[in-house]
Amino acid sequence: MEQVLIKLAAAVGLIALNFAGISLAQYFRTMVFLDAVGTAMAGMKYGPLDGFLVGLATNLVIGWLLFRPFLYFAPINALCGIVWGYIGIYFPVPTGADIQLILYILVVGAGVGLMTAICAVPVRIWWLGFHSDHMLDIVGRKFFKPDDTGRSALPANEKPAAVMKILSAEYLLGHFLDKAISTTVAVLFVLLLKQKSPQYNFDPKPMYHDLIELLGAYYYVAMGFAIKTLKVAIPQDELVTLLGPLGFFGVLVALPVVVSSLVYLMN
Repeated sequence: MEQVLIKLAAAVGLIALNFAGISLAQYFRTMVFLDAVGTAMAGMKYGPLDGFLVGLATNLVIGWLLFRPFLYFAPINALCGIVWGYIGIYFPVPTGADIQLILYILVVGAGVGLMTAICAVPVRIWWLGFHSDHMLDIVGRKFFKPDDTGRSALPANEKPAAVMKILSAEYLLGHFLDKAISTTVAVLFVLLLKQKSPQYNFDPKPMYHDLIELLGAYYYVAMGFAIKTLKVAIPQDELVTLLGPLGFFGVLVALPVVVSSLVYLMN
């Protein structure tokens, strides 16, 4: 019974972490969602079923209580939990050099991010019609030019190109970065829990800081590419567009303190 209560408390904590991530990403007006950090932690540490349940519960709770469109993306967050779970089983977190961990995180983040982008873009286009103030909806709305009913005003021959631009912009500015950050925190979580073993004395925190700095630099490079090449229009004050992500990544740099506290409480 005690183990069940501990696991339930951990699940509630991971769902709360997902909610905190959403609030953080929205506050700083970035293009990431950060609603799957707890999902990645549950999947990679405890397995596909736990990842599925945390991901599904996150979107159901937030969708019913706060922001209804999250209900449409509940299957995607749940699927992420399953995928991260199987990755944790069949491709466990390496315990070698920092570069191995960084490459592992980037590959996993790229794969899971591509999956979510492919799943999420049709939902955003044909079910939700970009009817929110999220930055990705603002960007997609400019490409697809939906009317009040959510139907695109573009000629039929221009719609495939618009969909590809939306998919590319969402992946580069949102999904890859989002899933790479979530995978980073999950990997840090798994490695910190391994420190209970006397044979394991690797400190993953320097790797984490290096990777967050790398992802922060990537965000601005990807933003420049999207604006110049994909013609992404950012209808915001330029200062907000610049400083918002800086604040966001500043908070991420401090995130190991939160994760370490969670690990301490769980042990």
